[in-house]
Amino acid sequence: MVTKQDKRASVRIERLPEDVFRYLIELNDVRWRSGVLDMRLTSGSYEGTGATHVEVRKLLGRRIETRAEVVIYEPNRRWAVRRATGPIRPQAPYALEPEDDGTRLAFEFGVPVLRGPVRLLEPLAPAITPLVEKAFVKDLKKLKEQLESPIFAKEESDDDQSHKERL
Repeated sequence: MVTKQDKRASVRIERLPEDVFRYLIELNDVRWRSGVLDMRLTSGSYEGTGATHVEVRKLLGRRIETRAEVVIYEPNRRWAVRRATGPIRPQAPYALEPEDDGTRLAFEFGVPVLRGPVRLLEPLAPAITPLVEKAFVKDLKKLKEQLESPIFAKEESDDDQSHKERL
């Protein structure tokens, strides 16, 4: 069940924090976030502050590519990405906490400071924020389903086996 408090949503996932963290940083967003068409790593690694990627999404019928940078990287605990281009540069922070045999994953919503001509849209923020929150709660439910699915468990097992074979 996804819970929402103020501008924060969280979900309990029946996976260890390291599994959830790895899934987040490896840019699997296409599988669980609505509107995301593609994610491309543009730095040498997914790991660490400063890692960069391009997010391709469909918004209002248009294909939009935005660069993003990891601004918080605390393995298995916290991860945050900030849009590096465009007039709207939101930051997407995730927090992971062990909970029983699983993970509590929390996401905070925030309306970024608007720059340039887009500032004229600022009065619309109170109307847009609930739509963004609703979409993200739905996306967190999809993420939970994805990570708890038997297919994910098999993929994890296959990944672990291929990692051992490379060693």
